[in-house]
Parts: sequence; structure tokens; C-alpha cells
Amino acid sequence: MKWCAARVEIDSGNPHADMDTVSDVFLELGLSGVVLEDPGLEPPEEWGEDAVQRPDRYAVIGYFPMTDTLSRQQQRLEDLVAGCMPKGAGRSYRITYSSIEEEDWAEAWKSYFHPIRVSDRFVVKPTWRDYASEAGEIVLEIDPGMAFGTGMHPTTVLCIRALETVVQPGMRVLDVGTGSGILALAAAKLGAAQVIGVDMDPVASAIAARNLRLNGIQNNFLMFTGRLIESVRMKADIVVSNILTDVVLALSETVRDVMTEGGIWIASGIVESKAQVVSEALKNTGFQDIDQEMLEGWVCIRGRA
Repeated sequence: MKWCAARVEIDSGNPHADMDTVSDVFLELGLSGVVLEDPGLEPPEEWGEDAVQRPDRYAVIGYFPMTDTLSRQQQRLEDLVAGCMPKGAGRSYRITYSSIEEEDWAEAWKSYFHPIRVSDRFVVKPTWRDYASEAGEIVLEIDPGMAFGTGMHPTTVLCIRALETVVQPGMRVLDVGTGSGILALAAAKLGAAQVIGVDMDPVASAIAARNLRLNGIQNNFLMFTGRLIESVRMKADIVVSNILTDVVLALSETVRDVMTEGGIWIASGIVESKAQVVSEALKNTGFQDIDQEMLEGWVCIRGRA
């Protein structure tokens, strides 16, 4: 299949907030994930000579299938971005389009993705890279394919670190918006008795299941396609949601329905400027012991049901 890569390049005084806004637009258009280019992110030391160059501009990239509705999708994208992110007052943006084969898109990930240590114990390693693990390390081997979630983005790092502090053997963990399945995989490696992942993209659900099996997780997981928690019929001790701010806010109204009493919700994908709004939403829906961690302008918020 051919895809159209829609790139929204941003120049503003608050680029992370604007990237979040554009990500919400892509979500409204039906895309289950986007690629964020952030010049402020530090590349891992393990990157070698074949590593790609650090991006020089902030950008959000979404991928539309090349169908007969593409021109309408492009026009709608332009109208929505113009409506929620007007130019002026120190802000500008540019939208460009390019075509790409699905195979080329998947291969492009490989130049970006190198082994990276995300915590004291966890190392995320792509399947096509070699890595000599040390004693006590937990290696998560990932092939994202056409899904999203390599472990390199600060929001994923924050979620993995949060899981590391709360997952206990025997717990049940729900990953909402599982993408490549990396957070569900981390929970399983920490001893969760069952991990459940849900994603609105059936391709992502299949890739997540493949990644868990690749890491030796065979029987204690379930990956399925659905929107948020609408199809979930279980109670989780921990819910992790690395998605978008507006989706987190919507989820805050119902997520306790699928949580055990005293369960923990880990929510990320939140830009620093919106962290207070999300914290207030958790407080207003009955969550307690709310705290947050920040990394490179992104925030992970945790609360107890």
C-alpha cells in the first residue's frame, strides 16, 4: 500500500503545546499514531555513524492511506490546523506532503531506532541491532513495523519508569493505546500475571502481539482492537495510557470503571503546559495521591483510584 506522509512543521514559542494540538488534529482525522520530530531530544550515546541526523525543526507527521478520499483528508487537515493554530503572534507552520511505500516507511524506522537505556534496569533494543546485555538488565526487543512506540520518546520512557515502581508479580495491567506493545511488554517482564492491550488500529494490535511473543511472553497477554476502554470487560490493577492530552482527559471520566479499588493509572503523552489541567481532571474524578514526573517538556501523571 502507498501512504501519504503529511508533515506539519512548526515554528513557535511553545512548540510542544503546538505539537500536541496537531497530534489531536490527526487523531480527529482517524489516525491512530503520529511521528514527532523534536530537535531537543538527545540521541542515545549508542548511536553510531549510521544514525540519522537530529531534526532541525519541530514537526508532526501523520500517514494517510492513498485512497480516493486523500484530497478531502488533506483539505480537512489544513482547515483544522488553521482553525486551532492560527498563524501570527510568533507562530508559523508549514504543511507538506510526500508519498511513501509501506515497506519503505517501515524500513525508515530502522535508521532511527538503536538500543537505548530507559531506566536503571530496562534497555529497549530493536530486533535488527546487536546488544550485549549486562547482569540485571531487562531487554525489551521491539520491531515497531507500522505501529508506534519504540521507547525513544520521553513519554514512553516516563511510562516505563513509572511501571517499574508499581508493577508487582500477579497484577493485571491494561495498556490503552498499546501501539507496538512496549508498555504491555515491560509490565509482563516485571511479573504481571496478565497484560491486556487495546488499540484502535488493528495493525498495531497484531504487531503488539507479535512483539510480546518475540520476547517469550506466550500465554498471559491479550491484544485486541477497540476504542479506549469501550470493549474492556475486566478490572485492572494498573492502567497505562501513553496517548494524547485530550484523550487522557476524556478517559479520566470512565477509566475507573475498569480499575480495581486502589489501582494505579499512569497517563502520559501530556505536554508540560497542560499537566495542571490533567491533574485537576484526575482529582475531580476521584483519583488520589496524584503525582507527576517530567522529562524534556513531557509529563507523566500517576493517580490512585
